[in-house]
Order: sequence, then structure tokens, then C-alpha cells
Amino acid sequence: MKVPLSWVNEFVNIEHLNIENLIEKLTLAGFEVEEILNLTINNKSETVLDLSATANRPDSLSIHGISKEIAAILNKPFIRNTDYVSLDFLNTLNNHDSTINDTLTNCSNFLVVNVENLTITSTPKWIKHKLLCCDIDPQNDINDLINFILLETGYPFEFYDFEKIKNSIGNFNIKPIETRADIILNSMENPLKITKDLNILGLYINDELISLAGIEVLKKYKPTKITTHFLIEGSIFNSKLIRQTSRKMGLRTERSARYEKGINNSELLLAFAKLLKLIQEVNSNVKINVHTKKITSLNKLNTIPLKLNNINEILGPIQSNKNTVNYLNEKLITEYLTRLNFELRVTTKNDQVSWDVVVPLARIDDITTEIDLIEEIGRLHGFNNFITQLPKIKKLGNPDLSYQFRNKLTSCFLSSGMNELMNYSLISQTSNNSIQLNNPLTTDYSNLRESLLPKIINNYNYNFKQGQENFEGFEYGHIFSQTLNTNYFEKEVISGILGNEKQHLDWATKPNLLTWSQAKGKLELIFEKIGVKTNWKELDNSTYEDLLHPFRSSTIMNETTSEVIGIFGQIHPLQLNKESKHIVPYLFELNFNILRESQNYKNLPIYKEYSLYPAIIKDISFIVDKKFNYTEIKNLILENAKPLLTKIELLDQYEGKNIPMNKISLCFKLTFQSETKTLKTNEIENLLECLENKLNQTFKTQFRI
Repeated sequence: MKVPLSWVNEFVNIEHLNIENLIEKLTLAGFEVEEILNLTINNKSETVLDLSATANRPDSLSIHGISKEIAAILNKPFIRNTDYVSLDFLNTLNNHDSTINDTLTNCSNFLVVNVENLTITSTPKWIKHKLLCCDIDPQNDINDLINFILLETGYPFEFYDFEKIKNSIGNFNIKPIETRADIILNSMENPLKITKDLNILGLYINDELISLAGIEVLKKYKPTKITTHFLIEGSIFNSKLIRQTSRKMGLRTERSARYEKGINNSELLLAFAKLLKLIQEVNSNVKINVHTKKITSLNKLNTIPLKLNNINEILGPIQSNKNTVNYLNEKLITEYLTRLNFELRVTTKNDQVSWDVVVPLARIDDITTEIDLIEEIGRLHGFNNFITQLPKIKKLGNPDLSYQFRNKLTSCFLSSGMNELMNYSLISQTSNNSIQLNNPLTTDYSNLRESLLPKIINNYNYNFKQGQENFEGFEYGHIFSQTLNTNYFEKEVISGILGNEKQHLDWATKPNLLTWSQAKGKLELIFEKIGVKTNWKELDNSTYEDLLHPFRSSTIMNETTSEVIGIFGQIHPLQLNKESKHIVPYLFELNFNILRESQNYKNLPIYKEYSLYPAIIKDISFIVDKKFNYTEIKNLILENAKPLLTKIELLDQYEGKNIPMNKISLCFKLTFQSETKTLKTNEIENLLECLENKLNQTFKTQFRI
């Protein structure tokens, strides 16, 4: 919305205000300044702000509305511009009896005025200037007056050619009626392709449609440059109905955009009186009569209880030091709400201050609860002026058992070389049994998934096609199913893919892909780490028949409870790309809840703090008699290198050429690290020398360089 500051200055004095200060205050109050425009219009410099307001503040989408906000933010008086307000017209509109007695569905207020002998040869210069400031080209007709009133008050008015209506159907009654789309489409010159059973609010004269209410006038009833006899309509339509109609018809106008955001009737008659006064000033010979009227008045204003304790608890302190904490006081809160035109009645009970707050008519749509009032107080004071501080926590909470088990299970999968995957939970339809959403964003995300495996297979195929062959991963997620009587079920599972990464089974052989038994053993090792004992039996589940190999898949059972933990098997060949058919990965899908209940929560691993000092890594290689056990050698190294030796790994074993008969060459990688200091190289060298002597004495080793 374009906001010329010279126009705002007519309602609130900001002539000498620093513009940067104004922009900062508007931003903190929820009005974002998109751009500052410095224009020259009719040899006059103008500063225009391009503002955007939040969706719940349609009352601010006008010069009048935003000026009220600026006055409240700056604590300046709001000046009502009475130069073109006609009390005569306002009294005429107020006192005219209602001509529509029946209830209007989706239209709370409806007012039509008959204007005769209106000729506009030139729009007043001051109106043209304001329109140009708001990037609207003047047309020197009634459009300029209606656009001016729209910009200043926020109320959209529509006008019709009276003579065209009269010549077409004679004497008439005018009324908004909700009808089916097909009836309306038959009246349009260029009918749109929309759902026939859509209900649309149409403006009818007798049985003749003249416009889509709140959206657009039918072409044959639109005024032209030579029109002098008009019907001007101002109404409050249901914003939801206008929004739905506009979206489904693909037809959006300046007027419909206003109705979509919501308009209330607090100043509808005043805006209409301003428009009629302007029309009379442009052409003094004009004749104005009220034709149709239906106004729904608000008999009861919204009153909201507000407690001082709740305000301070939610917004927090405004000042704090070691001894005292200060909060917003009663005087400040009363001032802020009064500046926003709220009416207050303060009460005190048991030393607890509270107010009964009466919401002004312009804000009844967005101020409905106590928290809305607290937000308004925060806006006026400035959210940046409240102290941000963390609460003082006396005791930390413990993670729940489910969270602890999830962390443990994740650690097991990661330590086995797998990566955690994440996929979108919505998919396209995969079977007739899949659960379909009522209002999906697109057809690709129209169903809930029955299994995590199809997406994981897609991840595998995509990575393989990109040259990433070593792909092993797991994913947590929820799957959904339904029965014949439409009962829906949801459960959390953990699924994954493994076995396509070549691994060394021992140092004497080349790395190979895992066999079915070896892949099964890898998964069983994870079960062992979490303390779950399992039994395996033949798979009997139609859900996975297209995903798993029919003769190389199993159901995993809990040995203790005989519950089904999940499934495991080789991927079905039809699920693989042509490039990856020579590799046979394995899939699994496990019931997370059953796994969680199956294991002993008390046997959680205890982790040791990681040392902050650097490690020193040394390799030792020696020849030893084959009769000595590997464990004996490893234990001797550990015992004699404590406490600095933190890790020992066998890098290589070799026997054959250049190695004596019945001997074997072993190479160990030793990692030394201290928790209290940085180790020195000579210190480790001395330790290694002692270790070599000990190995030589015990196992008659021959060290290699």
C-alpha cells in the first residue's frame, strides 16, 4: 500500500518527524516498510512509503487507518479531516428507512444511492495529486472520486449505469442473492470454466444479474464516459465467500482484494457521505436519493477482561537489576489502550488489578481475546524494550525413555556405517488401499505412505545413478494403514537399506558384498546391542510382496513375547535400475514401539567425556610365532602401555614370502592420548621402547622397520 506522508500529515502532525525514526517505529509495530519513494508530482516533492500490513489488520489498509496507527504509536492526537464531510448526507443515510426487510445471507450491510445529472469534465487538482502519489492515473470521471475514497477510508464502492438498467428492465428492486454458478454464468458474455455447483453471491435487479457481488460489474451495465445517471453501491459482504469465489473463478479485482481481507461497517456510512459530498462539490446540479438500504447495527460491543498479572507474565520485565525487577504499571497500560481508542473500566480485587476493555468497532474482527490486547500493549511499548532473559532453572528434566532409546538405536545404526535419511511423508497413490488426503497440494503428495521402503529405494537408485554406489541408510517415520471398515492405524517404524558396500571379512581376502546371511548378521548385531533376542521365520505379508525377493525375505519375531518386530529381505530385482542390477542390497522395516518395549531401559550405555588434548598415533610391526594367541598379544600391549594407550587396532597380518615358517607378521596401530596434558614425542618413544622389550621377552618377537 502506497502511503504519501503529506496525506498522513492531514490527520496526524508528522511534518517535522525524522523519517528513519518513523520507519523504525512502524516496523516494530508490525507494519513493514518495503520501500521509500521520493517523488516529484506537479513540481512538489513527495515522500511515499510502500507499506505492508499483517493479514489480521485490514482496518489499517487505508490512509485513515494507518494514520490512526501512527498517531497511537507516536502518542500524537488524531485529527479528523472534516473539510468534505457532510452532516446532511450522513443524517440522510442514517435516517432513511430500510427498504429490505428480509435477512441478507452473506451481506451484513447493503446501501444503494441514485445519482442523477452527474457530469465530470475534470477531477479537482488536489484529488489528482493524491491519486498520483498512490500510483493511480486520474481518469477525470467518477472513478477518481471512488478511488480517492477507497484510498482514504478503505471502503470499496461500485457504480452502475442507471439508464442501461432502466431501459432493460424498467422499475426495479435491487438485492444481493446467493445462487448457483450455472445461473450466473448464463448471464455473462464470456462465461468462465468453473464448477457448476459453486455458490456465488450475485447482485440482482428483479431477476436480472447485474454484477458478481464484491468482484465485478457485468459489462453491459458498466458506465461509460457519457453516463450521467448512476447507481452507487456500498456493501459489506462476507469475506470468506468473496475469497472463495474469486479464487475458483480466477477473477481478482481491486474491490474483491479489499473484501477478501475483511471489512467491517464501523464507518461505512461516513465514507459514503464523504463520497456524496465530493460528487456534489464537483457538480452542484446533481440529484442524490437513497434507493435501497439494509444496515445491520452492532447492538453489543465486545468486552474483554484483562489482568495485570497476565500482562506482566507474558511480556516480562521492562527493567531489571540485582535487587528489583520492574514491569509495566497500571498507568502505562491504561495510556497505551486509551491511545488505541479502547474504553477501560479498572477494578481491583484482593490487590489484583484488572480491566474490562471495550473494543472499538474498527477492531472487533481482530481483537477477540485477552492475548490480543496484550499484543497491542506490547506493540505500543515496543517489544524491543522488554528484557530478554533466560528463566532460572533449579532442576533439569530427564529425557524420557522413548527419547533415550531412540538415541541409543540411532547410535547403533550410525556406528555400523549407515547414514540417517529423511523423506517427505506424503506420496503419490501407490495402491488402492493407501489413504488419500481430502485436499492435497498436488497429486504427487496426495496419499499417506504405507511403508518407508519405496522412498528409500528411490534414494538408493538415485544415488547409484549419480555414481554413489556405497549407499547404506536408515530412516525413522510414521506409516498409515486402513481396514475394510475404514479404521485408520498409525505406527512409527525404522526402515533402511544395507549390504551394497564392499567390506573386508578378514585381512587375507579381498572386500566383497555381503551375502544374505552376513547382512542378516549385521542387523542381528544391532539387536544384540539393544538387548533384543529374535527369531526369524518365513515372510507372510502382502504389503512387501513387490518390494522384497519372494524367496529371500523373513519376518523378525521377538523371542520372548513372540511379537512381530519387522521384516528383512533382499530387494526385489524389479525395484532396481538397470545400472544397479549387479548389486543386491537388503531392506528392513522394524516396529519402533515394539523394539522400544522389548529392551531393558536400565542398560543404557554410559559415555565418557572426550579428551581435549591431541592424540599421538604410532605403528608397530613385528614377527611372532603363530602358536601365540592374538588376544594374549593384545592384552600384554594394553597392560604395559596404560593409561596413555586409548586404542589398539590390528592393521595387517601377513605370512608367506620373506616370513619364516610357522611365523606371522602383525602390524598394530596404537593411539596414545592423555586427559590431563599434551603428550611429548620422546615420552611416547620411551614407552614404545619398553613395550618392545616386554614383547620380545614374552613372545620372542622380531621387530620390523
